[in-house]
Amino acid sequence: MAETTAFEAISTPLRREILLTLLQAAPAGDGGAAELSASEIASRVDAVRTTVSKQLAVLRRSGAVAVRHAGTYSYYRIAPAAPEAIVDWLIPFLDALETHELSRPETADTLG
Repeated sequence: MAETTAFEAISTPLRREILLTLLQAAPAGDGGAAELSASEIASRVDAVRTTVSKQLAVLRRSGAVAVRHAGTYSYYRIAPAAPEAIVDWLIPFLDALETHELSRPETADTLG
């Protein structure tokens, strides 16, 4: 995943939810990435399939997810380099918070 597009992958609540859904769907201890169709993801994130498909296209272009086609079905999974790229993008901000270069608000707003 290109470092310049890591933020794009996590910039909306629905995309973050899709990524978390794919991460949580992976079998425990298996180490393999879970593959889910757009319809399966849509049912888990409580969104319509067309909306999820559009967000998956953004995630695919950013390199956050990979797709495997099987007949008329497409199955999505977290791309192997995606978590590392997202963490790499976030590290400077986390470091700045730790060194108090960025002030923490009294009441923190969530990204979602």
